[in-house]
Amino acid sequence: MAETSIGTNALDSDPIATSETSQAVKDELFKAGTKQLETESNNAIEEIQKAAKARKDDLERQISLLKEFEAADIAVCKLYLKRNIQELREAIYGETTIAGPIRKLPAEMLSEVFRYHVESNRSPWILVKVSKYWMGTAMATPQLWRHILVDDYPTPAYHRYERYIVNGKKEFTTGNKQVCPNPAELQAAITRSGVVPLNVEISRLQWSSDPSKSDMLSQLLCSPVSVRIMHLDAPTHDLANMNPDDQPFGPFTALESLRLWGTIDSCADRLLDVMSLTCKRLRLIRIPELPLSKLKTFSFWHSLTTIDGSHYGREKLNAISDQLINLKQLLPAPWGWPNETTPQSTLKNIRSLSLSCSILYLSHLELPRLETLIFTEIGRNPTISPDRGARLHFPMLAELNIEPKNSMWPQYIVGAFPMVADLTVKCKDLTDETIVAVLETVPSVQNILLPGSARPDFGIRILSELGVRKSLCPNLKTLELGVSGEPIRTLKTHAGPVVKRLVKVRKQVEQPIHRLTIHWKRRTEIISQDPPAPTSNGETKIT
Repeated sequence: MAETSIGTNALDSDPIATSETSQAVKDELFKAGTKQLETESNNAIEEIQKAAKARKDDLERQISLLKEFEAADIAVCKLYLKRNIQELREAIYGETTIAGPIRKLPAEMLSEVFRYHVESNRSPWILVKVSKYWMGTAMATPQLWRHILVDDYPTPAYHRYERYIVNGKKEFTTGNKQVCPNPAELQAAITRSGVVPLNVEISRLQWSSDPSKSDMLSQLLCSPVSVRIMHLDAPTHDLANMNPDDQPFGPFTALESLRLWGTIDSCADRLLDVMSLTCKRLRLIRIPELPLSKLKTFSFWHSLTTIDGSHYGREKLNAISDQLINLKQLLPAPWGWPNETTPQSTLKNIRSLSLSCSILYLSHLELPRLETLIFTEIGRNPTISPDRGARLHFPMLAELNIEPKNSMWPQYIVGAFPMVADLTVKCKDLTDETIVAVLETVPSVQNILLPGSARPDFGIRILSELGVRKSLCPNLKTLELGVSGEPIRTLKTHAGPVVKRLVKVRKQVEQPIHRLTIHWKRRTEIISQDPPAPTSNGETKIT
């Protein structure tokens, strides 16, 4: 017994045996921990796979439903489309049929297609070269040949025109106009056009001793062809060379558009006299400068709807302004018109106008239907009482683009623009206070553009007033300060708090600005507050 006890104690005290036992325990613990981690990992992976599979199944089910809905929608659309096509065919042909190739269309329908082709500024000669059927149809459609250009085109000018060989003969066109270099070609073009109204352009001819040039213009500007001319564009230089004094012009009973360029001589003067007596349908005119006394004698001013005002000058336009009762377009108005000598005139049909004049003289024009006005003020501060500005009233004006030049300007337009919705103020030389005063004169404005100023404090007062005063621009929807490429110089650190306060206050008083755009020096900031969008059931969806 004693020996056994002694042996056991010796083993317990052996360090090598103790170390081996400790390592074995560690290995067992490591294996147990590893197995537990593997089990937990496998369980986690299985959970993830189950969730992913469930999500995948759900997505596949949704995709399947969407495909079914889409297929149903497509089927319904096909049914509607098929029924509409059937109804259209029955309306056109009176029975169910299938349209054939365009080359086999009836001549009446083909003629309409040809007319659309030519009125889109394309050559009629290209139609003639397709087939004999097309040639016969085109030659029997006089409307295709109503556009005529008289030009003796010397050889260097050949490249300007399209050339076609028809029945062994060269035919030239430019756009939809037949080019006629001699009396024979001109007569052929007139014959092809039948009796339809003509669109005639006369190029600057190379005059010589050849009398054929005079013959060509006499063919056009004298009876019986003159009564068919609807549009005439001609140089006065050629008129002076073509017509002897004893050969009468006109009449021009169908003329609607007249453009004469060059200088007025006795021959062109006679032509205008004849037009004044015979033109009852003239709508557009551009003529060279004439004496005031001569302008007043023409009777066609009453029928005009469009004139080139810049070619007349202020005094000449003043001389006829009271006769322009049907004028719709003044392209453009002469600089400085109206002025102090402009008579009180009513232009009741003008819808759009661009003027550069003093605010004092804008009241000389009564424009009851004006919808768009571009106005640039010229001159110094007015010295006449603002009471004169009370007569300014544009009841239908919806779009206003102005460039005021002085701080007194707003006092002259109080009550002038009750319906303006879109306002642009070019304000390089104006203070914020003046711009605010301008905004007070447009109570219905919805969209404001202020291109900007070089002033370092531009816009701060404007933004502040819009945020403080509920009555200032209550319908405002969009506001833009500066424009792309021309940012404002105001520092964002100075104006930023004012911008935030404006947006917050307008929202609190239920007058939100839907879109505020500010072009800072380094970037553009857009603050968008889109209005609530109605849903299908009539509820309001906040976006």
